[in-house]
Amino acid sequence: RPPSAPPPVIPRAPAVPQFSPSVMPSASPAMAAHRQSQMPPSVLLDTTATLVHVTFEPNAAMLDACSAFLKGFPEVEWAAFCLASISGQQPQPMIGVRVDPSFPQRIPDIVRGIESLPETSGANIRVLLLEKLVKTARLEGIPFHPWRRRKTGQV
Repeated sequence: RPPSAPPPVIPRAPAVPQFSPSVMPSASPAMAAHRQSQMPPSVLLDTTATLVHVTFEPNAAMLDACSAFLKGFPEVEWAAFCLASISGQQPQPMIGVRVDPSFPQRIPDIVRGIESLPETSGANIRVLLLEKLVKTARLEGIPFHPWRRRKTGQV
């Protein structure tokens, strides 16, 4: 009978962090700058924005047109009409769009499409890509896609 010996030690692979699609690790400023450089010039990442509470009713036809357009993009989780201040400037109306982080390939098409709608092009509406300010956008803005739009002042 051979002497008993402990089983050999097999090294484990290092643990790989798992992230759900809606909760991603915070990006460094360098990563944010790189992501911004990959976007069309008119799209803004929410890392550069401060959201302000919307105190007026946006144009319903504009929101309906945006919602109808966004139905063609299943990677868009939701959208909201927002007022965003960029680098301390006066708040501007924007369409905040939350895109599934696993599918960023068509973000330029989404941005160009929203900005080229007749209802948005005359209003100088820009697109704000929502990554960090998701909860703030839902509270301060007016979510309109894919849900039924709420009125200003409702929570």
